[in-house]
Amino acid sequence: MAKNIVMKNYLALICVLAATFGGCSNLAVYEPNKIESRLSYHDKLPSPIARKSQDGVTLENGAVLSAKRGAPKLQEGFYLLSIDDQFALATDGVKKTLLYENGKIKNEFEDDAAVVAGATDGVVLAIVTKKNSLKVIDAATKNILFFSQERPALTAASPFAKPLIGENWIAFGSLDGKLVVVDRASWQTMNEIVVADAEFFANIAFLVNHEGYVIAAGGGKILSIAPSGLVTARDIDVRQAAKFPSGLFVFARDGAVYKLTPALETLAETKLTYARYAAAAERNGEIWALEQSGYAARFSGDLKVVKIYDLPDSVREQVHSDSRGFWQYEKRILWED
Repeated sequence: MAKNIVMKNYLALICVLAATFGGCSNLAVYEPNKIESRLSYHDKLPSPIARKSQDGVTLENGAVLSAKRGAPKLQEGFYLLSIDDQFALATDGVKKTLLYENGKIKNEFEDDAAVVAGATDGVVLAIVTKKNSLKVIDAATKNILFFSQERPALTAASPFAKPLIGENWIAFGSLDGKLVVVDRASWQTMNEIVVADAEFFANIAFLVNHEGYVIAAGGGKILSIAPSGLVTARDIDVRQAAKFPSGLFVFARDGAVYKLTPALETLAETKLTYARYAAAAERNGEIWALEQSGYAARFSGDLKVVKIYDLPDSVREQVHSDSRGFWQYEKRILWED
């Protein structure tokens, strides 16, 4: 408990100093009114978490933890970009990308810039590079089927949205805040929409296909494209977004939590003022979220009931959830039943 108190006092001190020298509302520390109990660490990973992606985490020993099947053991120096049961993509963060099939390397690709986001269906690779290039590459021949050089982004911060690969289209989230949809028949741009026009950190951070709607978030906005082509947008500064079996949940930077329809209508909402959500998961119809100061929030599916639990430590960004709890610092925080 002492370790947790020291960390929370340290965070509060940082905010006081920052506020003194120029303002710091976004560093204000969340403090719950009531704590149900304290959660503990159980079990241990064979190696620390090295990198996090949308589909899982890469350990320092090259092992991959993912809720999806077919996670490969990666070559040294590579980390996971995406995985979809049979196929996986990994990058060295410099210029090489590996395509895995059933845990084995199927092909190797090289680019003139690091790949920051990627997806594959085994037929093509869809990648976004650090230079903000959007590419579709033939997985067998390595031919470039689609290329678009977007405006260079001066600043961008993880997470970077994994491209969506549909049967007839591919959707990219660019580093300068655009949603670009490509037709798989002609390899031409079908749609291009500016989601965020912020000067800094406008990159698309989340991109999901929810009930046929393409939903993108970044730079303080969230946008939805209906199957009919109707576009809906809302001003929500998204910190985390997740599509769970019970619906679409969005965790905002001001501590608000929303359950939204695919068209972005609010079904339920609540708010934990100043909460900074680092990870979220669903279990038995409830939504669990880790708060960076060192708490776990347990929301009912309708967001009407919230229970707060104390954690042994502050929360890292590189957190992984599975069917039993959250992994961080090589250890698992078990769910409270």
